[in-house]
Amino acid sequence: MPLRKILVPSKSIALAALILWLSVFINLPQVAQTAAGTVTPPSIVGWGGSRLIENENHLGAAIPSIVFPGENASDQEILARSIVQSGSNTMRVSFAPYCTNPDGFLSRYNSTRLERAIRIAETFDLWIIVDYHGYSDVFNTTTIANGETVQQCWLNFWSGVTSQFSNGYSQIIWEPENEPAYCPNHAGTNLSQGCFNNNNATAAMSTLNSEYQAFINQTRSQGDSHWIVVQNICSYACSFCPTYNGDCLGAVLGYPRVTDPLDRIFISLHPYMSYQVYQNTWNDTSAENIANEFYNTMVSGTQTTGFPVLNTEGGPGATERTNGTPKSCPDRVLNGSSGYCKTNLHFIQTLTTLLENNAPQRINWIWWPAGDWSSSPGAGALGALAPGGYAEQITWQRFTTYSLVLNSSGAGSTFPAAGNYLFIAGTIVNISAIPQSNNTLDQWLVENNQLGSNNPLMLQMNNDRLVTAIFAPIVHMVVVADLSSANATTLGSNVQINVSIRNEGNVVETFNVTVYANQTAIGSKPVANLSVQEVRVVPFLWNTEGWQAGNYVIAAVAGPVHGMPGSGASLTKTVEILPSSSISGPWVALLSAISANIVYVIFLGSILLGTIITATIRRRSRARVQPLTR
Repeated sequence: MPLRKILVPSKSIALAALILWLSVFINLPQVAQTAAGTVTPPSIVGWGGSRLIENENHLGAAIPSIVFPGENASDQEILARSIVQSGSNTMRVSFAPYCTNPDGFLSRYNSTRLERAIRIAETFDLWIIVDYHGYSDVFNTTTIANGETVQQCWLNFWSGVTSQFSNGYSQIIWEPENEPAYCPNHAGTNLSQGCFNNNNATAAMSTLNSEYQAFINQTRSQGDSHWIVVQNICSYACSFCPTYNGDCLGAVLGYPRVTDPLDRIFISLHPYMSYQVYQNTWNDTSAENIANEFYNTMVSGTQTTGFPVLNTEGGPGATERTNGTPKSCPDRVLNGSSGYCKTNLHFIQTLTTLLENNAPQRINWIWWPAGDWSSSPGAGALGALAPGGYAEQITWQRFTTYSLVLNSSGAGSTFPAAGNYLFIAGTIVNISAIPQSNNTLDQWLVENNQLGSNNPLMLQMNNDRLVTAIFAPIVHMVVVADLSSANATTLGSNVQINVSIRNEGNVVETFNVTVYANQTAIGSKPVANLSVQEVRVVPFLWNTEGWQAGNYVIAAVAGPVHGMPGSGASLTKTVEILPSSSISGPWVALLSAISANIVYVIFLGSILLGTIITATIRRRSRARVQPLTR
């Protein structure tokens, strides 16, 4: 937001002619918010003003974070929750311009802070606009300490940011310059403050186009596919309109002309009705007219550039004039940074309604300010979103939200902590169970449906959800469910032994399985990460070469298992080793097979014997009845 807006009372004939020409040749029907190509832009509504440092600030009461375990919720996280509760889906996070005022009011850039801000946004499924809150960086050719110009510094700075986060959260929107100011003192009345492009808006647009294009080319060359915002030069001040705002058709000339291979560009304009600029026409009719002029500029901007609108800032505007004798608007309701008057509240409501009713898709908007720095009474960490703020006074089509009620039963807790939370429809919430010592998560109950014990639980918010984490004391219980092998074999042969292990406890277990023959170990194998109720077969091969003929007790022992009484679970069976005698080679294998399948051998043998007996009886019967021959 500009620190001030100066009303320039004079209107040149040339400017009037330009506006007339534009009003004739630029059509103003409602247009679809679609990009120049086939990309459908997201629907975005939200609030801006949060400084990057605010994810480290804690002004209010201590509330557990649901983003960073072990921390209290920062002002930025509290704001994100309030944005969701308001039915909005976007927050704009700002930092001071690195190349011109790096330690400015909106806080120094820090990649760790940005990473935290993105993580907050991702937790709540919010879009996050990353705002370099600068003004003249794109125009400033002054050489700075490291030998590069401010322009070069600005582009190089952004190269590092976008390369670091290019493969990150998909709902990032880059805003490379807050309000491009070719003359930082707004109207250029005080040239000692420094103006660029000879204080010529048309010449400044050529520079602005090329600098934004350089940013787009650089960002896309890094593989970054996030949306990018390019700002109307009239968001700060321009000579295209009598008020130096964007409230006339001439301001369409202030939209940058760029191209993007991905067609992921938003154009933006910052609409305000400050008392300082509009004090001479301070009434509801004027508020409605100004809102319509801003709206017409936005619609024409999309027609002209082919890109959809995302206004990254706007609001009622300042409630006081600062030029001449300070004076407040006569209908002021709330003073301070997020204050408003009845007239400019009517303005922002009228404009919001126009944007919301645009067909076939709303025109996206982010209103200002929502942050912990507002000087308005009771603003706290929320600014305009605080109780009594103007956000409560305006209406818009709010995104659907659902509540998540978290509980726990037994010795444990959850992250987020037990409580009631609100999320935008479709948000995927990550819920972790945190058992106390000697306890474990037994199961999740979601609307009384058992969802197992996977931890964490990933839950999509497609309706109101009631989730309970059930904890229980840890039970270590591993059993040998089965022990199978041949019952007999011949000396020198191999015996296949299969041991089936089942976890009947309530925690994942890791242990060894050992097989013994008459207390002599045959072999040992590890069993890693055996899940609850999982059955796993562990195979062993016993080579009887060198053993003695006789009966052997085969024992399979699982364990020891940490926390389970005794030395582990076991199961036994007897295997007989027969003398090899003179039988060797394939006969050994045959006998081993017969031994392992003795039941089938007996069955087949009885059938064969019965067949032989039957055939013999039939032959003898035929012999007795055969006639004598002579």
